[in-house]
Amino acid sequence: MDAQGRHRTAARVVARRCGCSLGDPGTTRPGYQCCLDGLHRRRDRVVDLSGPPQDRFGRGRPGQPSEPVDTLSPITQLIKCPAMQFSCYLKGLLRPNGKTHFMLRLDSRASILDVGCGNNSPFQVKYILPGSTYTGVDVGDYNQTKPNKADRYIITSPAGFTDALRQFHEEFDAVVSSHNIEHCDDREGTFNAMLRATKLGGKVYVSFPCAASVRFPPRAGTLNYYDDSTHKNMPPDFDGMVEVLGRSGFRIEHAARHHRPALFWLLGLLVEPVSRWRKRVMRGTWELYGFESIIIAKKIGRDAA
Repeated sequence: MDAQGRHRTAARVVARRCGCSLGDPGTTRPGYQCCLDGLHRRRDRVVDLSGPPQDRFGRGRPGQPSEPVDTLSPITQLIKCPAMQFSCYLKGLLRPNGKTHFMLRLDSRASILDVGCGNNSPFQVKYILPGSTYTGVDVGDYNQTKPNKADRYIITSPAGFTDALRQFHEEFDAVVSSHNIEHCDDREGTFNAMLRATKLGGKVYVSFPCAASVRFPPRAGTLNYYDDSTHKNMPPDFDGMVEVLGRSGFRIEHAARHHRPALFWLLGLLVEPVSRWRKRVMRGTWELYGFESIIIAKKIGRDAA
């Protein structure tokens, strides 16, 4: 087999492991750029409610840089796949009721709405659930340093964020908001739109800084609520959100004001002297302080109102 043949075979193996469809070299099948050029990413364009996309791949908006692409060779990706899979499952195991654990418990073909989908969330979710249908909504193309595998990727303005969510009505098996609600101008409208977008039998996952975080010591990486200048007003109202969920036909499956998985709490305790000295959040710091609040709920009925 010549070098091109070996390259083609390796690319196909990578594609099968990652759950995508792969065209022949030099061709493009609907949905994916050929893996042979190292891109290995979705081609579905951005649905931009506040301006036209920048280029034919829908990456960014006018005046913004294009999305960085993964330039790893297919052979390197093939080697990394098992390690990444193990890392995902280990993270889910060690952080029960965290975002990764929540994703791992969904059906492999779930329809997912990710509300505030920066920090490589499209890549991470589609890696865990390659057969899922993923829709991401955000107000900017934030920290997407890995291939954006979203099936639908919506960039809108802060003022139009809630309206972008209101277009969906009982369409998704899972609606996820991981540290987004505290950044929203219209928290109530955004939260209600999330609940409306959830199918009967679907689930909602919401995480946000706890109320007590306003009294935590300031550290780089955000430990005190006001360390992040983009956080709005006070932390989200935990009790109020639980009450709204109950009125909207949801059953609470998990509600923790302070998410403290045991092993990461212990790690945080061990590294706390260093974290305090460096004035920087380290792995385990959030768990030690219980920085994160998490609510998981299932839609079992429709809004009582």
